[in-house]
Amino acid sequence: MNRNRLLLVLVLVLAVGLSGCANIFPFFKKQPTKIVVTPAEVEIAVGEERELTAVVKDKNGKDLSVKAADIKWVIEDVEEAEGAEEGGEDPGPVAELSAATGAKVKVKGLRVGEAKITVSYDDITAEVPVTVTEEPPVDPNLILYEDFSGLDSISEFWSKDYKALPGITDQPMYKQLGGNITLDNGELVLNGGRFSIGMLYDRPETKSSDTEAGGTFDLTRKYRITIEFSEVGGDTGKKFQIYVDNNTTSAGNSIHSVIGSTASRLYTESLSALPDSKVIPVESTIGTNSSFIQLRVETNGIIKIKSILIEYVE
Repeated sequence: MNRNRLLLVLVLVLAVGLSGCANIFPFFKKQPTKIVVTPAEVEIAVGEERELTAVVKDKNGKDLSVKAADIKWVIEDVEEAEGAEEGGEDPGPVAELSAATGAKVKVKGLRVGEAKITVSYDDITAEVPVTVTEEPPVDPNLILYEDFSGLDSISEFWSKDYKALPGITDQPMYKQLGGNITLDNGELVLNGGRFSIGMLYDRPETKSSDTEAGGTFDLTRKYRITIEFSEVGGDTGKKFQIYVDNNTTSAGNSIHSVIGSTASRLYTESLSALPDSKVIPVESTIGTNSSFIQLRVETNGIIKIKSILIEYVE
């Protein structure tokens, strides 16, 4: 009997001890102290979208792994719309969010004005001011401008959600055709890589007997392609090339081979001989009403591209 009582006492003592330890554990657990939102403020035009990312951090500034669903987003106008108090027509909110929870959310401008986003996790909050400006006028000479802003990963660059073909929203603007292509500090790095711009996604390999180009750009007018780059590397004897209506590495594999065997290759120059200005302007009249562009660096050559501009020349 005494032996049973002793065992019971030992069990009770052990239970109390474990309970005490459990109460101590929370003190060793990293506690969230702030939310950091990137960007810290947003300025967009009407109809434009911008992605925001929220990260929960501890007191030492280290990222904490939390459930994305526990991060909450709310947006509200900074001031009431003009005329709303007098019973006029409500123009609606200045901006809207793509979701109410998550680590990443997009904000879209709806009308000119100012709004405020409040991001919260438990009892921690952060605020992001939003300014929506008038929609910028459309430049009739602009075909495409790309500076890779807002990209978080190279996989996003190849997606239709980042940028779609003009008039075809279910196909991406860009398609990798070969080699290695990465994203580094907001610049596109071609390491023996090549990709198309404005090409239909299921376009087979081009050839000299083609009757259609298979793209989405109207290049029947004189146009200019301007490539801005920051540096080159690897084997700088390798060439950087720009093609039109050709998704292969051979200049003759294009609808434009009837003009000449290299007509589709608009530009070719070794990396070591690229302009000191780090800007490559190329003007051409070769194209169709359904054209596309290819950028390529030969194997073992590397170029970091800052921006791409395609425009009509007046």
